[in-house]
Amino acid sequence: RFVQIGTDYVAEGWPDNQPLPESAAVHPHSIYALTRFGGDCMTLAHAPTVGYVVRSCGLFGVAGCKLKGGLNFVDTMVKMAREGKKLRVVDDQTVAPTPTDDLSIQLATLLEAGPHKAPPGLYHAVSHGAVTWYAFAKRALELAGVPHEIEPVPSSTYAAPAKRPRYSVLDNAKLRAAGLDVMRAWEEGLARFVALKYPPTSHP
Repeated sequence: RFVQIGTDYVAEGWPDNQPLPESAAVHPHSIYALTRFGGDCMTLAHAPTVGYVVRSCGLFGVAGCKLKGGLNFVDTMVKMAREGKKLRVVDDQTVAPTPTDDLSIQLATLLEAGPHKAPPGLYHAVSHGAVTWYAFAKRALELAGVPHEIEPVPSSTYAAPAKRPRYSVLDNAKLRAAGLDVMRAWEEGLARFVALKYPPTSHP
């Protein structure tokens, strides 16, 4: 079996601010979103009997991201706050941030269920609930015990090469229908991540 990890960026332009199920149309406007959607389509078209596309969102984990110097969004917020730097975080993008360990468990659950219960195809796997990046950052610093002011700003403040959708919350509809949705609320996932990576003894 083959698994392609997809992205919530393909939900760009979703108009009604409702979680997006797998059956809904997508609107990949940026080049990043378009090419990632192309990967989804190629998997489904060329590996229809063994291919799984699992879209997720806002991944963060203890190992960090090698392309970002070993950091993820939460790590960056904590690091900058501890260094006393000014924090400005967008407050007009709503997402479902997902811990990598939760996603890993969900992938294993999906594949171990077998093709009869979980046939190849497109699935969404994100944390339950929705939050803006600003509110997510604020909660992360509270849990990490790093009091610091964060300024909420609009997306236009940053000219990101790959523009993130304003609302890209995915709905784990197919996993739920199959009785295989083991994802937790984003608050629970964030609390576990902070407890593992930033326990009280790690505070300077």
